[in-house]
Amino acid sequence: MLKHANLKEKRTLDFSMKADDVKDDGSFVCYASIFNNVDQGGDVIAPGAFGASLADAKAEDRLIPLLWQHNRDEPIGGWTKFTEDEKGLKAEGYILEKAGPVEKRALAHLKAGTVGGFSIGYRLKADGYSVHPDYDDGDGIWLLSDIDLREVSLVTMPMNLEARLVSVKNALASSGMPTQRDFEFLLRDACGFTRKAARDLSIACRPMLQQVEPGASSGKSTKLLESIASALEF
Repeated sequence: MLKHANLKEKRTLDFSMKADDVKDDGSFVCYASIFNNVDQGGDVIAPGAFGASLADAKAEDRLIPLLWQHNRDEPIGGWTKFTEDEKGLKAEGYILEKAGPVEKRALAHLKAGTVGGFSIGYRLKADGYSVHPDYDDGDGIWLLSDIDLREVSLVTMPMNLEARLVSVKNALASSGMPTQRDFEFLLRDACGFTRKAARDLSIACRPMLQQVEPGASSGKSTKLLESIASALEF
């Protein structure tokens, strides 16, 4: 996982694509993300959320890979163009069918519609998300306004929960603390709390969660960290 002191750990968001969008040469056009739509994790991507990231990638001459199952060792193609329009992030890509058996299998599944869709891998700046202003705090709906797009994967099934747990485990492994948002997801998705209860508890724990420097945990935050690790069987 890629890390930065002011960035969240890498996370994923999932979207689907119709199989008839795929051409015989392996190229396709789809929407990698839809704006102003509440996903299953309670996230809403704001229009323009990818702008800075796409500009940075272009300036750095950095490619955004097309991966198989979020595996960095298995690139299966590439993306030729990303465009933000009124609907979302429009993506033009291709699968290199002749590159190997994984690519051939991926393209066959995509054409047949036997895989779950695509999932974007991204990082989020500390100030890149907030509670959605159109919802109550207890609803747990977050507005994502600054997304650092790192990769897009063809996946068999959604990986949102797994990505959230990995994010928290990575923070614990580096003697840091998870973000308030990841802590809320942990309470809700892994520990069975209701959305409102998870939200309220994450707000109450915010002072301890904000203490993220390795080795700087106070006694209270250390106990909280140990409780999180125990919940994850870390």
